[in-house]
Amino acid sequence: MNGGGGSGAKDCAGYALNSREREREIVESITDRMTKQKQNFLLLCLLCGPLSLQETRYQLLQLRPAQRASWIGYAVAYHLLEDFEMAAKIVEEFRKTQQVGQNSRL
Repeated sequence: MNGGGGSGAKDCAGYALNSREREREIVESITDRMTKQKQNFLLLCLLCGPLSLQETRYQLLQLRPAQRASWIGYAVAYHLLEDFEMAAKIVEEFRKTQQVGQNSRL
């Protein structure tokens, strides 16, 4: 009689509800992972010391140069070693890589 038009609205509402729930789960998962990464970073600092941290972060930067966290971790390691000039240079090099990436997309 009505061709099932009413069930379509219910399907859309259900889909929207499921999408919001899934989005919430994804955000919670990402937040949880970021918290654990921060904790691991701090633990590494405490257990190994800044020099060991610097070496580890350099190796990660070599493996994953496109990841922002690799650059930041490397700069923070130098900051902890109180080599502020080198930390600033690393941040500036990271900025240059970001600018080149943005210019290539234009």
